Parts: sequence; C-alpha cells; structure tokens
Amino acid sequence: MSYARAIKRRTREAALRLTGSLGHGSHPLVNAIRGRRAAYRTDLAERMRLVVSRIYEAGCSPVLDGQICVDFGCGFLMSDAVVMRLLGAERSYAVDFNPIVGWAGLRRLLSGIDIEALAAAAPASVDVQGVRSRASELGSAARAADLGSALKERGIEYLAPFDATAEPFPEPVHLIYSASTLEHVPIEAASSVLAALSEALTDGGAMIHAINLQDHRDMRMDPFGFLRDGDGYDSSKDFDARGNRLRPSDWRTLFEAQPDLRYNEVRVDRPSELPDFPVVPELAQRSPDDVFATVLTVLATRPGGRAGESR
Repeated sequence: MSYARAIKRRTREAALRLTGSLGHGSHPLVNAIRGRRAAYRTDLAERMRLVVSRIYEAGCSPVLDGQICVDFGCGFLMSDAVVMRLLGAERSYAVDFNPIVGWAGLRRLLSGIDIEALAAAAPASVDVQGVRSRASELGSAARAADLGSALKERGIEYLAPFDATAEPFPEPVHLIYSASTLEHVPIEAASSVLAALSEALTDGGAMIHAINLQDHRDMRMDPFGFLRDGDGYDSSKDFDARGNRLRPSDWRTLFEAQPDLRYNEVRVDRPSELPDFPVVPELAQRSPDDVFATVLTVLATRPGGRAGESR
C-alpha cells in the first residue's frame, strides 16, 4: 500500500471516529451522505437480479407472494427490503441495529424507479404485472412528506434501532435475507443472534446470508489485512468497522449449534491467488482455503416445509 493511500485511510478513519460513525455509527449527517452516495450507486433492477440469483442458488423460490420477509441489516438504503416487496412479499421488514438509513438517498432511489427495467429483471416465475404495480406504488411513496409512513402503508416497515436478541420480530417470518451483515456482529453475540433469527422463522422458513469475510477497512488493496500477524486488530473494538474475522468453519460451527436449524453451505468465494503472509496465531493451523475465503453464502432452514415456498 502506498504511503499516500495509508495517510488518506487514517485521516478518514480519524474523522469517522470523531463523529462516532466509524463502522455503522449513527451520526445523522454522515448517514445522510452515505445514503445519498449509495442511492447514486444502486440500480434496483441489478439489485433484484442479485437477490434473485442468491435465492435461486440457495435452492429456494423467488416467488414471495404472501410471505413475511426481513432484510436483516438493511443499512443506509434498505434496497433488499424494497426488492423483496417488489417480488411479492406481503410485508418486508427493513431491520437494523442502528438507525442509519439515509432517507434522502432512499427517496431519490424510489423516485427514480424504472418500472420496465424492474419488470425485465424479474424472474419468469414472478407475476410481472404485480412487480409493475408495486413499483408504481413505491415510486409514489417518494413524493410523501413522511417517507417511512408511506412505505409502511405500502408493505415495507423500517425497524431501527432493533436488537434481535432483546426483542421479538413483529410476526413470524418466512424468509430472512442479509448481505454483508453477519460479519459485523460481535463474536460473543453471534450465537445469540442466530438463535433469535431461528426463533423468528416459521416452520419451513429460511434464512439466506451472504457474509463478506474480508477486512472492510480496505477490501480492494488489503482484503485480509486483519488476519495478518501483528496487524493490531482488536476484536472488541474493530468488529463493526473491519468485520469480526470469523471464517467459514466458524460460521458452520455456529449455525450447526442451533438445534432448530439445518445448515447448508451454498458457496464459498476465494481469490484466484491466496495471500502468502503469517496469519494471527489462532488461525495458523487452519486450512488456507478456510482462512482466505472472501464471501460465504449460507442457507439455514427450520424443518417443517420447503424453504422459500409461498404460503
């Protein structure tokens, strides 16, 4: 890493730490900026294709008619909650531990909805006219003075701050979906979080998690920096901003310890060339394929029905 890049990174971290927004802090101005930036980068049709591809890859159905769905760790834009509602979910809960949604960015995203692009992105098994109708409804919500209330009336409810280990979900859930969320959970809380999510599922319900296992401080230039021996990573402080460092085998153990869940490792992504540097002692005896995984996609289901079926 260049000296200039290192200085830029440290300056940015210092500024975010000063505002309490390093990781997923809840400074309103920082969240508004992040939400607006996310809106400019997000194409809802492409997001729909990604969510649908992960649902298919997990062996589930993207037909969500009549289902209660959760976007767990909905972040600054709750785009996956929007996608699940578009796919037919009766109600889609956008849930986050911190109230960090950028309302201006979300309003911009919804006001720019391209109905025909979404209809084209929808899988053949989904009612396309229903997608068009719901897209039109969500687009009209962007014009409401109270965007949160308007979305709730249209089947999307924002719950934040929400601690799944301390309070129940409003109703039983058919599908829980998360993307780049579980890696920000403190290690000591991971088992409790999975137990709470399991408890929220209906019989036959499913959860699909895409877990980003890289160092979030610099995923492009140093994606495994927090695994390097001597890096200075502190699990008690850095789990949110950088990730909790849990590897695929750790997640397998945690999921399989849940008595009401059946675990399936859907996919593990790895770089074409594995890094060659000394890792922290607690990982030194692990397989490099386990240590240097980048993204883990998992499916966990509760027995009692076929995961992902409409109800």
